[in-house]
Amino acid sequence: MKQFFISLLLIINGLCSFAQLYTAHNLYPENMFIYNPAYAGSAGRFVGFVDYKHHLTAITDAPKTGLFGIQMPVGGAMGVGAVLKTERIGLIETNVLRFDYAYRTRLMKNQSIAFGLNGGIMTRNLNVDKLIVLDDTDPTLAPDYFKKSVFFFGGGIDYRAKNFDISASLPVIYRSGNNLYFSSQLYSAYGIVLGNDWYVKPAFTAIFSQAKPEGWHAHFSFGYGQFFWMRATYKASRSVVAAVGLAFGKMGIAYAYETNNNALAYIGGATHEISLSYGLFDTQKISPEPIDTIIVPVENEYVHRMRRMIEDNTYDLFVKAGNFAGYNQIFTLTDSMYRSKPPVKEEPIKDTEIVVVKNKPDTTVVHKTEPPIISEKTGVEILDKGLKFSENSAMLDAQGRAYLDKVAEFLISKPDFKIHIYGHSCDIGSDAVNKKISTERAETVRYYLTSKGVPESQITTQGISDIQPIVPNTNEKNRKKNRRVTFVIVK
Repeated sequence: MKQFFISLLLIINGLCSFAQLYTAHNLYPENMFIYNPAYAGSAGRFVGFVDYKHHLTAITDAPKTGLFGIQMPVGGAMGVGAVLKTERIGLIETNVLRFDYAYRTRLMKNQSIAFGLNGGIMTRNLNVDKLIVLDDTDPTLAPDYFKKSVFFFGGGIDYRAKNFDISASLPVIYRSGNNLYFSSQLYSAYGIVLGNDWYVKPAFTAIFSQAKPEGWHAHFSFGYGQFFWMRATYKASRSVVAAVGLAFGKMGIAYAYETNNNALAYIGGATHEISLSYGLFDTQKISPEPIDTIIVPVENEYVHRMRRMIEDNTYDLFVKAGNFAGYNQIFTLTDSMYRSKPPVKEEPIKDTEIVVVKNKPDTTVVHKTEPPIISEKTGVEILDKGLKFSENSAMLDAQGRAYLDKVAEFLISKPDFKIHIYGHSCDIGSDAVNKKISTERAETVRYYLTSKGVPESQITTQGISDIQPIVPNTNEKNRKKNRRVTFVIVK
């Protein structure tokens, strides 16, 4: 009898309002896209996930919620996504179809802000097939008698610094009759790195909605890189959530258990939630890391803007088109522009150069210059160092070119040395993409060395994708180490 009245109460609540549509998922701190469209595309690749939550398992007609979502980046700074959600409370079934759009822009180094918009349709209906019918002529038994549809919209914002994230969202707002329904959320988190990829992350969520004016969740997470995490959450309702997640390559699985400490604790049972994902735990920034801000004189501001524009766009286009000559010429030009000095034409160094200066009659001064000689031991140490690259780029920065100048100097001084250049990538991207970018990195280095005078006969190249990582590709720190070029001496 108790369960009958509880089920009846749940059905009446579902008929009266859509306000319970956005049931609080317990795994949202690990997938904020559920509530905030500003996170669309933030994983940096196509990701899909499914989530199932069974509320108060001891009650027959308690809510059961299923959710399927996808999201992906578009055009570097934008992201799109979609969510299909269904929830059953007793005989009431509610379905939601939501579409999301996000735009993320960087503010300064290690800081970005994203804005998101979403909209969709919600439908609700009564499943009369399971009703006990006493009167076949009752008009409420018509299939669509209780059917109702409403359109909704929402939005969100997300600000990120190096280890800090704060976001606010209003994922659903709509009018039904004379009533306005909404659900909003404010979330903040701060990650603390403990070393060796271990971290802790305290977080806090404030919730406001038409049905429940206020509420809050306090979270504390502990994990290892992108591979493993566990979290404890305490809610204002006095319930406690214990959650854990694992990632296997691009696949992830997470589970959450919530205790029941509310008024139905004596009969309601616990709440369980499970989530499966593809690529969800493998994060990658939408936008590239910003270039360090450098103060330049006002009169040279146009030079600064031009250089940033070229560095952000043109270099990679030159490399991917195979035009390594144009690629390196632009580097030289923009470096000179940035220093407000004309490019210096480099002359090849000769073994002996004689300069005659007439100070007095019959008096000459002879200067003899020779290229500096790097010992074989020092040269091998230089080659062992290798060269790192930015994500999805074969672009040489000033530090990389300075390093390759030393490599070129050594190879010129040791014509019997032959080297093989291996280009490497991390695991982000398809096999074809990683093969291409690793080849481009090796070819960029080869061209630069030959432009400095190293004979082509001394160099061979090969792009080998991500098959030889020096450290596991378990987090962004390790992936930076694997985006590289290495040298092997083949005398």
